[in-house]
Amino acid sequence: MYSPCSSTESFSAIQPDDHISIRLNDFNLSSKCFYSGGTLSIDSEDTRVIFTKYAIESALRYLEARNIPIQPFHLKTWGDISSVKNEETGKEMKVGFGSSAAAVVAIIGAVIQYHSNSSFTQQDKEAIFKLSIISHYLGQGKLGSGFDVAASTFGGALIYRKFDPEWLQQKISTDSQSNLVNEEWPLLQCIPINLPADLVMMVGFTGTSASTKKLVQEMKLYKQKDPDSYYTIISRIADVTEKLIEAIQSKNQVAILKLLDQNRILLEELSFACSCHLEIEAHQIMSHTASKYGAVAKFSGAGGGDCSVGVCFNAINAALIVKEWIKNGIMPIDIEFSSEGMKIEKG
Repeated sequence: MYSPCSSTESFSAIQPDDHISIRLNDFNLSSKCFYSGGTLSIDSEDTRVIFTKYAIESALRYLEARNIPIQPFHLKTWGDISSVKNEETGKEMKVGFGSSAAAVVAIIGAVIQYHSNSSFTQQDKEAIFKLSIISHYLGQGKLGSGFDVAASTFGGALIYRKFDPEWLQQKISTDSQSNLVNEEWPLLQCIPINLPADLVMMVGFTGTSASTKKLVQEMKLYKQKDPDSYYTIISRIADVTEKLIEAIQSKNQVAILKLLDQNRILLEELSFACSCHLEIEAHQIMSHTASKYGAVAKFSGAGGGDCSVGVCFNAINAALIVKEWIKNGIMPIDIEFSSEGMKIEKG
């Protein structure tokens, strides 16, 4: 089972065993597991098993709700964990590019496919998508939009709108996994969109790993303290986003770059208003460099570090931008689009 998310590739392999066990190659971690009453216990105190726990647990609950007998198995995972080593400290730093989401999707897909032994239909992918959102949402401490889960499941470029988290939290505690997967989720939207063929994307790592949890908490405080200011900026961002979708659909290069820059400016305004430091100096360097070559670059995700994404329509200029990023201490990240997302690989 293979699940990509931008530069991240995550693999899960599963085979019969006399009990449930896991091997997480990226963390050099092996453990026995025990599943009973809808709960998976992993014989390990390592906190890095948390996403694996919720992923297997969600898949097994879903299978039980469909009256499919649980078969013991050995699950092995491996792949690019989207981290780089700090040369000064020797510590691994995450680049914030969806590796945990890709792993969750691959694990759930592998467990479900192992129990059905058939190819995935679009309906199967929809189920795995929702199960993966639940698992990733719980694994992150009930945070996250789920967009990286959508990218890992379906691939390509997507118009995505986050689910209602309060609704989901209530449903998780009251509904079976099967019922929850089959329901329409309030606000959730996930629609494929075709990008212009000549659009070139660049990604640069700031050298700083961001804490999404901390940034979300700071944003919540700002929202509570000054809701009028918060909703005014958010409304303007939403308006720019809708116009950007139209520009992408009409392949209007000038409008795409202009609207992406407007989005960057609004995020900069939001960063200043909430005092969250969403846009750090490295983001600003990447943005300034891109603008010199008629391109646009803005921070991705929650900001505060991790990566910026640049967009232009000239491959030569893109190479010049990346070259200048490197001179300024920015680490370029190689990316490519997966058109199909999650898939089964035989071998």
